[in-house]
Amino acid sequence: MRLGFCLPQIGPIAGAEALASVAERAEALGFESLWVSERLLWPVAPKTPYPGSPDGRLPEQAKLQLDPLETLTFVASRTRRARLGTSVINLPFHNPLVLARRFATLDVLSHGRACVGLGNGWSSDEFEATGVPARARGKRIDEALAILKAVWTTDPVEFQGEYFRIPESFVLPKPLQKPYPPLYLAAFTPPAMRRVALEADGWNPAGLPVAAMGSMFQSMRDRASVKSRGSSVRS
Repeated sequence: MRLGFCLPQIGPIAGAEALASVAERAEALGFESLWVSERLLWPVAPKTPYPGSPDGRLPEQAKLQLDPLETLTFVASRTRRARLGTSVINLPFHNPLVLARRFATLDVLSHGRACVGLGNGWSSDEFEATGVPARARGKRIDEALAILKAVWTTDPVEFQGEYFRIPESFVLPKPLQKPYPPLYLAAFTPPAMRRVALEADGWNPAGLPVAAMGSMFQSMRDRASVKSRGSSVRS
């Protein structure tokens, strides 16, 4: 079993000293990976209640949260072995070209230790603040994933979609990990679970009851197996 550790990126303790101390100690103790999350806002009157609290507000300590990729880049300079992952960055809130370059940079500066954990987003307040309509997020996510993989694996890159367009261009840097860093997706709904099976290297089931994980994971494995057999036939 490989164990990971969440870094002190949230709340009053969050800062350079705590991050360096915890990351170095976790690596010394043999933890395989170090993780951070993303929260853009702490809404005073949330339009979408946070399910983990009685009043629907985020935990008080979430008022302070350091940016995930800048945090991991800092931690990369203080560690040598532990993998560095996001659990999760909400993909709809980011331009995928810019996000692809940021993850590639982290992978280069950490000597190939980046892990890409992405989510779909759930907060109406954050969708509104980033100017992204929640109703179309599935299609937007599909395009964004295609762009991430294209930017990480090909040059020149060209993309023409409904939501994003990239003129034929060279985009550097490329990740050290080939074809790209491990890609994990959070998923709870059937469409998102299908996306995990078809597009990801793994599933992030955070927040789910353990009893529910088995059947959900098996359904994704079955779909991934069908995809693999189909790919074999086509080749």
